[in-house]
Amino acid sequence: MLEIFFLIQIFVAFGLPIFLMLFFVSHASNRRSAISIIAVGVSFFLLTQILRIPILTITALENLLTLSVVVESIWFISFSGVTEECLRYCAMRFIPVVRRNLQVSVIGYVIGYAGIESILLVGMSISGLFVVYFLYSNNLLDIPVTPEVQQQILEMSHLPTYMPLVGIVNNVATIIMKLGVSLVVAASVYFRKPLYLILAIILNSLFGISIFALSQIWGDLMITLVVVGLSVIILYIGYLFFSTKIKSIKKY
Repeated sequence: MLEIFFLIQIFVAFGLPIFLMLFFVSHASNRRSAISIIAVGVSFFLLTQILRIPILTITALENLLTLSVVVESIWFISFSGVTEECLRYCAMRFIPVVRRNLQVSVIGYVIGYAGIESILLVGMSISGLFVVYFLYSNNLLDIPVTPEVQQQILEMSHLPTYMPLVGIVNNVATIIMKLGVSLVVAASVYFRKPLYLILAIILNSLFGISIFALSQIWGDLMITLVVVGLSVIILYIGYLFFSTKIKSIKKY
């Protein structure tokens, strides 16, 4: 049963982003622009990953970070939030195909950004580990594996059967959260209010820090409920800051 749920999680990690991309492009009035917007989202995710490591290395507070794993984790989450939201702002502010119609392009950008993140960071990693787990547990793997991989296989074999489903919920909730902060960033660009960008950074960082902090005291199911709740709240905040204000402007 655990193997089946893992296959479902892998299918969702790959299938959901691909479905959203195809749906967005097929329903767009200009499909070439829709593909370009998704490509921008994909490119900026890759750029975020490329820039994150050297920036963290340059700005690392070595004496402070070595004091505590907690401090190091909070620093990494916070700085990642700053990098991600600033690059998101640059994409929406300076790339014409994204800025042209923010009400639509923000959705395509998130589909591209969160979609490739789901495929690379969730789908690929779980797929590789699942293949090794399946071959090793069924005595189909003759080559030796490292102790770290053996430990991961052992941990997977003792996971509750519902854990892959928890992973699916967390994956979807993360996409919802990214849509929420993207709406706040879009509002920052559309209404020319830099403070909205700061709010997006705070929301992104608080989301990650809250999950990290609660993971030290709560179980996976409770954390999943918190992730879902926070993602919905952030999405609602993004809707209030962007969509409702645009509607109120159009009324006048």
